Amino acid sequence: MPVTRKRGSELEKLIERAATKKERIILRRGRKHTAVVPIEDLKAIEMIEEKRDIKDARAALSEARQKGTISSEKVKALLRIK
Repeated sequence: MPVTRKRGSELEKLIERAATKKERIILRRGRKHTAVVPIEDLKAIEMIEEKRDIKDARAALSEARQKGTISSEKVKALLRIK
């Protein structure tokens, strides 16, 4: 559905469909552009992202413990930043 046609009450109807019927609605502007999804879907996506972030953070901490760290001053010097 073209995004430019989804104004006012029509957009409100799409939002209501997503909220009550748990539909996933894709809006298009030449290509897939935007999605209107039930809040439960958004929460699930956010939970997956949070778990991935935690896993990445743990891996980074483990690497820092194994390989050590360097000071911000040394990083600035290496990057020639004043």
